[in-house]
Amino acid sequence: MAKISTYASVAPSLSDMLIGTDVNDMDSTKNFTVGSIINLASSSSLLVPYTGANANVDLGTYSIESSSFIVGGGLSTQFLKADGTLDSTTYLSTSTAGATYVPYSGATQDVDLGSNNLTADVLFTTDRVQTSLIVPETGAGGVIDIGLKLAPYITVDTANQRVDLNKPLYVDSSTGTAGQILTSQGSGSEPTWVTPAYVVPSYGSFYDTTTQTTVGNENLAMKFNTTDTSSTSGFSITNDTLGRPTRITSTVTGIYNVQFSAQLHKTSTGPAQQVYIWFRVNNVDIPNSATVLTLANNGDFLVAAWNFYTPLTAGQYVEIMWRATASNIELQRNTTIPSVPGIPSVIATIEKVS
Repeated sequence: MAKISTYASVAPSLSDMLIGTDVNDMDSTKNFTVGSIINLASSSSLLVPYTGANANVDLGTYSIESSSFIVGGGLSTQFLKADGTLDSTTYLSTSTAGATYVPYSGATQDVDLGSNNLTADVLFTTDRVQTSLIVPETGAGGVIDIGLKLAPYITVDTANQRVDLNKPLYVDSSTGTAGQILTSQGSGSEPTWVTPAYVVPSYGSFYDTTTQTTVGNENLAMKFNTTDTSSTSGFSITNDTLGRPTRITSTVTGIYNVQFSAQLHKTSTGPAQQVYIWFRVNNVDIPNSATVLTLANNGDFLVAAWNFYTPLTAGQYVEIMWRATASNIELQRNTTIPSVPGIPSVIATIEKVS
């Protein structure tokens, strides 16, 4: 409408004439009465709301009808979009969901799925899972029992009662490196990949092919003139200050089990004699390592044999000490018995246990 004529001081009546156009931007003009304009407005059911208002708008006895916004004939499943078109897309509803259950992400409290399960095919593509697989809740604060069901890429070998992985096992976002082992970190902590400390093999086998004698009541270290090289690693026999091969010397630090057997022999008559045997490390006697044996009669044989645990650092040596109360006691070497291997005077073995 172009313009409504104004009147100086008297309100217009319904019969007063107005000048305007019935179509915007038309060159022709027409005269209308005030009453015809009112009738024109009241004859239409279409009510146009105020747009861009920045305060409450009083519509008086009029209202904004829904037909102003929704296109007639629309369905209950449709809605008007911002651009004025109808959206007829079918969205997931309870009646159409079927057996598919979508988990709540970012939930701040427990989600009750009722009798339904969270199935793996909701979370993974079908080429990666078995559709019957049940996926445990993520972020659970307690243990979840999933029975015989396992995560993707994990299978149960029931014949051998084991779990088989056909993909890398990730722990703490890592698969570890070759040679590492998965190690428990205790209650409340996840296991981690750990590089095991390499245990250097260290062991030795030695014996002596001579008869060892004493003048009586002297402390002597047993000699070992032969090393079984096929059964020795990390050890060697070194000489004492007198040039005698007595020191079983380690090249690797550790705790060792020292074992020996000594062939004792009384060579003449006379009173019973005692033999004491004990261990030394680096020329220092090991406390509480001694034992005593008695040979009573001429020609008696006894085998002294036992073991002892002792720590050794690289370069240290252990000696097996003996002391007889008379000179008629010897550590005998014998090769004269028919069909019997030779008898060394002493045999010793040593093995790293830690």
